[in-house]
Amino acid sequence: MPTITLKNTVYKNKLLLDFLDHSTKLSPFHNGSSLEIIDEHFMSNRDLHIDQRKFLVNALVSQYNSIGVETPSGVYQLEKKGVYTVTTGHQLCFMGGPQFFIHKIISTIKSCQLLKEKYSQNDFIPVFWMASEDHDFQEISHTTIFGKKFSIEDTHDTIAVGRLKSSVFQSLHEEVKEFFKTDEKFKILEDLFEKAMSFDSWSKTTRFWVHHLFKDYGLVILDADDVELKKSFKWAIEADINEKFVHRHVKETNQKLLDLHYKVQIDPRELNLFYHDTSKRERIKLEDDHFKIAEANYDKDSLLNLAESDIDRFSPNVLLRPLYQEHILPNLAYVGGPSELAYWLQLKSTFDHVNIAYPILILRDHFAFMSKKQLQQWTDNGFLKEQLLEDSDQIIKNMVKEEMSEIADFNPFYHQLDEMEKELSTLVSKQDQSLIGAVGSSINSMKKALANTEGKFKKSIKRKNEQNIKQLLKIQKQVIQNNSLVERIESFISPYININDYIAKILMESDPGKGDLKLIIN
Repeated sequence: MPTITLKNTVYKNKLLLDFLDHSTKLSPFHNGSSLEIIDEHFMSNRDLHIDQRKFLVNALVSQYNSIGVETPSGVYQLEKKGVYTVTTGHQLCFMGGPQFFIHKIISTIKSCQLLKEKYSQNDFIPVFWMASEDHDFQEISHTTIFGKKFSIEDTHDTIAVGRLKSSVFQSLHEEVKEFFKTDEKFKILEDLFEKAMSFDSWSKTTRFWVHHLFKDYGLVILDADDVELKKSFKWAIEADINEKFVHRHVKETNQKLLDLHYKVQIDPRELNLFYHDTSKRERIKLEDDHFKIAEANYDKDSLLNLAESDIDRFSPNVLLRPLYQEHILPNLAYVGGPSELAYWLQLKSTFDHVNIAYPILILRDHFAFMSKKQLQQWTDNGFLKEQLLEDSDQIIKNMVKEEMSEIADFNPFYHQLDEMEKELSTLVSKQDQSLIGAVGSSINSMKKALANTEGKFKKSIKRKNEQNIKQLLKIQKQVIQNNSLVERIESFISPYININDYIAKILMESDPGKGDLKLIIN
């Protein structure tokens, strides 16, 4: 399988690059970036008490019961000591959104398989953490399939997306169905999404189709917007209200990273909590000596009383959520994208402060898809696979330059003009020094005329190669478009219906944590 490094090409963030290269400067900010670091001692420190395990299993069973499917066996395995999780998470994107939604889950499943090979006496459960409490509707309300974008114009950027009615997405669902109405390959996915849309909430809809897509691979899906799970984390919510501990420790870490000349991903708020009312997810703001939720004001005691009575209405933000996750799971590693790992590096001291075990951080897999014929055509034109990530204008320049060097090199002609200028200048200077300027002017005019001819010649070559250029740029667009990897743009549906055993194939090629792009050739 061909691979292309993403380091210093697509990924240029020094913090991420040093993390992937195991820089000792970053050692205080994480526990490692490879599954190889996990040993029996590491696992034992992340084991949960049997009562915590039963509590987690009961919550998960209840969640699966809510959509009427059989609870995965992995859920019940979590009740036993010595069983651990590897976790990833993502927004509840319509039909999965971009491909890397799937790639994150694949990387998590593969991580568990690799750990099982090493520690056969233990079991490792892949977990997908649904970001059901996020309220960025624009992030989830669109997808691109075979280059066509499907999106909802309305906005619902107020309520947690998991609590949205699935009917909000019905028009989008119908639009995709119409697009595929004559495509039999889409039938399996169409039936799956059709059944998923019958559930009342977007959280249940997402759980249903993701479960059925990965049910043969042991994936467990967790919705953290769960009153019972939040009760177990109430102490941390109260601690953030009382001590603002997340703000304090992340600020200290940020300064240390800045002192090492890194850019930080997130600047913490004084309070890292949201509040769900009947129709909105509002940020809880600290203003002077009181707390504010929308237009309502609370002193500390009244806000703590609210947390005591209505904990399900409290919601952690992006910096508090990882602590919530690691508190309720026997988790060994978190699989994330580059931006996620960057902000996890800001959190190690916060975890330490509240005595929650910090996981290994694993960069997810990156995949692109092309045919054997396309890759052959690319290399037959003299390009390396690494050049698939080059700017498209540079690709065209390289093609023109290559043919120009084969057909004609104009540099000798410019050199001849330079020599002519020297000889003429020497000649006229013997007669009249004032004529030297006229010689330079004449030669410059000739150079401009030559440059004009060279430009026309290049355009002629481009016209002659226009079809070939179009084909090569089309191949490149299988990998990258507008400086963004296609996996961040195009839906998984495209390769799913074109590649036999799509999930099994990319799972076989999965090798998370490496910082490269894997080309799946079919």
